[in-house]
Amino acid sequence: MDEQQNQNQTPTEEDEDDLTLVKEEIIVPQGYLDANTTPYGTINALEKGYCSLNFTPNSSMKVDNLGLIHSGYLVSSAMYAAMLAVNEPTAIPLASHCDFFAPFELGNTIEFRAQMLQNATKKREVQVDGFVLDIKVFQALFEVAIFEHHVFKLQITGPKKFDD
Repeated sequence: MDEQQNQNQTPTEEDEDDLTLVKEEIIVPQGYLDANTTPYGTINALEKGYCSLNFTPNSSMKVDNLGLIHSGYLVSSAMYAAMLAVNEPTAIPLASHCDFFAPFELGNTIEFRAQMLQNATKKREVQVDGFVLDIKVFQALFEVAIFEHHVFKLQITGPKKFDD
């Protein structure tokens, strides 16, 4: 009976403060808001400087009848995880170096774990590791630039290439 009474009590100010703290800890993606991110995977965790997501390919991503998945889909999903770890609306990827340790086949799910290595400058580095079960099958280092404004809204001065 006491449990039922406790469940029906109205929240106190202290309880509301606790709820506010929990709400403030939720991080919402700031980039790729207009993109269809479904092919890139499902977000497991998103924290400041960190993202974990699961990527499960579909049959349109295979390159042969044995179920080999095109590596470009893995790179795209890993890059999405890196961009979520950076989580800035004006971020764009500059470079990547990827290592594949095993082929990836239809029916498997890879978990990408992206960790921002440094964030002291406008150029960020993000390490992304990919795991099938507990086996590391992929790793990449992404370089990401942060701009003050959207890259298409930058005010670049000087003559354009095709000006007369």
